[in-house]
Amino acid sequence: MDRIGALPDELLRLILSFLATKDAVQSSVLSRRWRSLYRTVMCLDLSDGMHSSKKKFREFACRVLMPRYMDRIEKVRLLCDCGTKFDATYVTEWITGCVCYGVQVLELLFSDCKANMLPHCLFNSQTLVVLKLQFSAHFCQLLRIPPSVSLSNLKQLHLTGVRLPDNDSFSRLISGCPLLEDLRFVDCRFWEDEEAYYISSPSLRKFTVEKWVPSRCMSPDILNDDDSEVPVMTFDAKSLVYFKHHGNMIEDYCFENVNAFVEVDLHDKVCTWGFPRALLTEVSSIQILRLGGRILELPMFPSLSRLHLSFSVCGGWELLPTLLISSPKLNTLVISVKQESWNWLTISLRMQKL
Repeated sequence: MDRIGALPDELLRLILSFLATKDAVQSSVLSRRWRSLYRTVMCLDLSDGMHSSKKKFREFACRVLMPRYMDRIEKVRLLCDCGTKFDATYVTEWITGCVCYGVQVLELLFSDCKANMLPHCLFNSQTLVVLKLQFSAHFCQLLRIPPSVSLSNLKQLHLTGVRLPDNDSFSRLISGCPLLEDLRFVDCRFWEDEEAYYISSPSLRKFTVEKWVPSRCMSPDILNDDDSEVPVMTFDAKSLVYFKHHGNMIEDYCFENVNAFVEVDLHDKVCTWGFPRALLTEVSSIQILRLGGRILELPMFPSLSRLHLSFSVCGGWELLPTLLISSPKLNTLVISVKQESWNWLTISLRMQKL
């Protein structure tokens, strides 16, 4: 008895959505009923690494994305290496198709690609809730923002390996996302001549930066040059409760309108650093704090309940007694110690005040 075949189409589509799209397509050989079922799956995972050639991947993606028997797609993950032998116009057409189908979650991971292949309609989708753009950090392509941006339902925006445009274009992007809650940058660079960036978003709750470097630092030899002049990023985000910065240049922030931070995560594995001046006025509200690197000094944390510390074997321990004394409400302490190579030893302790 074919128990799986007896299941309703809705449940079969759900099962197929957990498979890589290539595997889902291969299910079409099972029976006549399965022949076109994959076309109605609303979660697609397309990767050129699962195909023997770029040509076969291109033909496969065109087959899956156009045409479809249903009028919407919920989630698409597209991983593609667009080298010199790949026509990037296909990627533009695929993204346009996803937007037309009302995609809600779109994850684009490209290597050796140009950010200007992104169609304008991507920045004017009324259905997108999550948008993740990842380019090769080595090339760091310029993110070109169209004259008009309207992402009325976007809540998550994650950018990796892009060079940010000038502040006017960047502000246009942020203001075009009125519901934005989670903004993340990884391996991103500033516009070369921009002096400052301004983020104004009353809905923004989480801001994350990892490996933040100036755009002129294109050579790997100077990616960690601590003497580089970096523009200041200013926040007007009254709902911001989570702030994470991993990398150098921790001091280059300004908070004009933030009600109360709840969780802060700071890590600089290159420099010896002190607690950012811009956050000193917010320490009374911080409940969860994650710190890493060699820290010079820290303020009092009257509301801190959970503390995560990441140290190397040879440094960073000096402030531990001071931290314990200056955090009267601390009840959980987690210490991660870097040993040889990349091995970490983690110790978690429950604190009990006497």
